[in-house]
Amino acid sequence: MQQNIMDVRNMPEIQAIAEYLRSMTFKRKAFGGADPENVLDHFTNVTLQYEAVVSACLTQIDEQVRQITELGAGKMQLVRENAEWQKYCRDLAQWHEVSVTQLRAHNDQMNQQLMTPWTELDLQRRSNYVSG
Repeated sequence: MQQNIMDVRNMPEIQAIAEYLRSMTFKRKAFGGADPENVLDHFTNVTLQYEAVVSACLTQIDEQVRQITELGAGKMQLVRENAEWQKYCRDLAQWHEVSVTQLRAHNDQMNQQLMTPWTELDLQRRSNYVSG
């Protein structure tokens, strides 16, 4: 499984810290090496720079998490709306089917009512023809 890991060595902030470490020099004491306060100042400076980088990365991660959360909520809203739309379409199709059935029944009833007088008239003509 491949992970999406940023190469931090190429970050400008890390490059600046690396350059600072390469170029840093310590004040010497007359006896006993480097001045401890100067060394601590350098360590403090490097620590502050790393803390700034970590803070910026955490802020970026928080923003990405917020965006992902918003996208997830938006997706869930779309899923709910899609489900509602599908239900509406099913209800509409069912209504259409019932309406067509009712219209066909009504049409058959109207045709029956229309044909009854013609059938009676046709029977009367036949009986007049036969008896006449």
